[in-house]
Amino acid sequence: MYSEFHILTYKFAGIFLLPEESFLADVQTINRVTNPDAYIDLKTKWKTSLQVLGYRAASLGIMDPKHHRNFYAALHRKGYLKREPLDEEIHLQKPQKVKSIIDLAVKKGLVDIRQMIENDWMADLNFFYRITGINTGFFDRYMVSDQVFELDNVTDLSTDMRKRKV
Repeated sequence: MYSEFHILTYKFAGIFLLPEESFLADVQTINRVTNPDAYIDLKTKWKTSLQVLGYRAASLGIMDPKHHRNFYAALHRKGYLKREPLDEEIHLQKPQKVKSIIDLAVKKGLVDIRQMIENDWMADLNFFYRITGINTGFFDRYMVSDQVFELDNVTDLSTDMRKRKV
């Protein structure tokens, strides 16, 4: 169903966004773990999608695979795979801290973003947009490559200077 990349991405997001101990305490308040509507209060608190909440619950063993399939089927039936409750009310936060850290690191000369993205990681800017939510335009100022200049129609002044001295 999911590629290895997606599984790792979801695991990372779950650990990062929904710390195990706190999330487990919150999930104890849910009566029917397969009902996506039961997670709406948690969506408000954690500011994550119902899909992420359900995936995290499954990854922590709160739902077995069958219950997780039922949860996902309920998301589909209710139309929540396209638009979830509270999507209009809960605004996504822009990742300002990450942008500030990148900007500071570049200004201090600690990193060369272009070098890292193009040579070290060999990644596309859209990849960074997908994992950070930072618009690709943010990276444009760091992606300026070294300019190559050709010397066409240039007079060699050193030759002219030698001729004058002779």
